[in-house]
Amino acid sequence: MRLSTAFALADIYLAGNANFEKAAKPEWSEATQSELDSYAGQYELFPGAVFDISNAEGKLQFSPYGTGQQLALAQSGKGEFVLNSASQLSIRFDNEPGEQAQELKYVVGLNGELTARKTVITPVDPETLNLEEFTGVFFSEELQTRYELRVVDGTLTAFHLRLHPIAMSAFTVDTFTGPGSGLQEVVFQRNSEGNVTGALVSAALAEGVVFEKLR
Repeated sequence: MRLSTAFALADIYLAGNANFEKAAKPEWSEATQSELDSYAGQYELFPGAVFDISNAEGKLQFSPYGTGQQLALAQSGKGEFVLNSASQLSIRFDNEPGEQAQELKYVVGLNGELTARKTVITPVDPETLNLEEFTGVFFSEELQTRYELRVVDGTLTAFHLRLHPIAMSAFTVDTFTGPGSGLQEVVFQRNSEGNVTGALVSAALAEGVVFEKLR
C-alpha cells in the first residue's frame, strides 16, 4: 500500500472522531527565477557524492557530479523538489529569501534526511592527467585488504580478488571515484618528490581509510 493511500484511509477513519482536525496543507508558491538561482551550486552529501544544482530553462536541474546526466526537477513544496517520486526522494532548500543556499537536505521519505553542504570542486584537465602514476598495489592494514590499480582501455581500474573490476574516473586533483563501490572517493597521497605513496579511501560508511602503496 502506498503511503498516500494509507494516509487517506487514516483521514477517513479519524474523520468520525470529534477531536480530529485534518491538518491544513502548508501554502507555497512556485520558486521565482532568483530563488532558483540561489539554490545553484555543488553540494557534497558524503565523500565522492557531489550534486550539481543549476537553473536552466526555468527549471531546477539536478546532476550527479561528473556523470553528464541532468534531471529537471518538479517542485513539490516550499524549496522542495522531487528526485524520485516512487522512492519518495526529494531535496529541500531552507535558505532565507535573498540569501544563497549553503546546504540542501536530501529527504528520504519518512526515513529522515541528510545534509549536503555546498562545496567547490576543481575539475581535472584530462589532457594533463597521467593515469599510470596512480597504478600499483595498495594495501590497508586496517581492513587487511588490497587493491591493484591498472589502466585498462584508458580507464584507471581497481582489481580485488573477491570483487568485479571497478572503473574509476577522475573527480578532482589526485582524487578519483568508483561510484557504487567501496571506492566512492580515493584521494591519492604524495611524498615530497611528488610520487604517489598511498591513498585515503572513503565510502558512505567509512571515511579516510589509509591504503599504503606497496609497489
